[in-house]
Amino acid sequence: MLLKWLFNKIWGLILNEINNKTKEIIQLILSKKKELTVDDVLKMIEERINELGGLIDEEAAAMLIAKELGIRFIPKDQSFKISSLKIKDISSGYRNIILEAYILKVSEIYNFRRADEYRKYVRILLGDDTGQIWMVLWDNQALKAYEKFIPGDLVRIEGGFCRKYRDKLELGLLKNGKISITRKAESLEQIYNIRQKFDLNIVFLHIIDILQSKKSQCLYCLDENKGWYRVTSFNPLSNIKTGDKILLQDSRIRKISNNIYTAYISGLTRIYILNKLSTPKINKENEIRPLLDKNFLKVTSDSVLQEKDLDIEGIYIGFIPFRRKGGSLWLTDENKNIRIPLFDDDLLDSLINIEQLQKIRIKGVTIRKTENKIVFRALNCSEIVFLNEKYDIPNIQCSHLLTDKSCFIKNTSSIVNFSLGIREYNGKIIGGINIKIDDGTAQSNILTNKINIIEKFLGLSASELLDYKKDNILADVIDYLKEDLLGKNLFVEGILLKSGMIIPSNVEILK
Repeated sequence: MLLKWLFNKIWGLILNEINNKTKEIIQLILSKKKELTVDDVLKMIEERINELGGLIDEEAAAMLIAKELGIRFIPKDQSFKISSLKIKDISSGYRNIILEAYILKVSEIYNFRRADEYRKYVRILLGDDTGQIWMVLWDNQALKAYEKFIPGDLVRIEGGFCRKYRDKLELGLLKNGKISITRKAESLEQIYNIRQKFDLNIVFLHIIDILQSKKSQCLYCLDENKGWYRVTSFNPLSNIKTGDKILLQDSRIRKISNNIYTAYISGLTRIYILNKLSTPKINKENEIRPLLDKNFLKVTSDSVLQEKDLDIEGIYIGFIPFRRKGGSLWLTDENKNIRIPLFDDDLLDSLINIEQLQKIRIKGVTIRKTENKIVFRALNCSEIVFLNEKYDIPNIQCSHLLTDKSCFIKNTSSIVNFSLGIREYNGKIIGGINIKIDDGTAQSNILTNKINIIEKFLGLSASELLDYKKDNILADVIDYLKEDLLGKNLFVEGILLKSGMIIPSNVEILK
């Protein structure tokens, strides 16, 4: 009896020094863990407070111990004061949380709609030495976080709460809660230290040039190590401009070749504009897209050592549409012809209005080598620039395909082969044909987009060709026409370029 009285006396004295909620937690622990004594629990509380450097009070420490022992405890009013926890110590149901952590990522702004309620929110990834956790901010707090926070900022959360969402812990702010920056990331070194510590997918870039089509945008950038990046977005960014310094996070980066990279912006990618950040000076030693101008002959399998982007300047010959979208664009420098595939219709509006032999510049063309063959490809963001000059044809007449100069030609040759592309675009028929001919001295190609010449050569109207295409028999019709036309003589009148391409003004099949 004496021992029990003494125990209760000591326990009473101890509890007088502890607040009610802490008492409630200790009593719950003792009721669930019969093998523990009051001294055991108090010692565990003291050890946890010391372990966290005195940053938590007895109530929070008791709560953490209950959690570690597998005892779930939520106070009656669902609220208790937690002083500066670590992320690993947070559990679902905690309220009035105080937490200091680094910003690791701020998402894009998302829209939320339910019935007549429209709200905006962002998701913020937070991290400290013990772990990482997502936080959701709404409305004005979301907009402020999106504009002000960048990876590397140290923030303090006051009045936070924790819940489980899709089986993962997630933080939020109570009505009077707030999040504020306690130390701003002011240099690239600070951001990269956080990148290394938390293994973040982050790269700093300086925008040197921007190409943009209807549906895509390419940011040509340089990093601090003189690496070139082409960053492609299929949702053009209106707030980005040449000269901006940006932080690119969570994009798909691929190394193309030595010091050249491509990056693609996805729905999870975030771009932060950091023009006020202290960053190293960027030295641009090489052109971002070298200009290929009047030297097509120099492009050989030996000269193209790595994949890269170019701007190509040349004389426009014509365009052969693909079956559904895109097509083949042909350029020449008079000495050599090159074919550039386009895989969408973004440039079609420009091509339809180009006259043959007009000088143009195509900005953003990839060149690479495959099995000793050089391949060009236009990008989704490629642009066409019209140059204020047209190819000046020498006033020379010729009658044979074998020539060392460009000339006006009247010639009769045998038809070797031909390829056709035709379809509708914006309610208009577009078509192109490439006819290979041989007169015994040399072979040439006739290329034209003129519908009247195509109709005359094939003996069919454009509307008939489209009908065959809709019926999925155009390929069969072309095969039949080839059986009839190949080997026949064709009279052609037009401009023969030194490169062997003919721009026709008239063609006529001879019987």
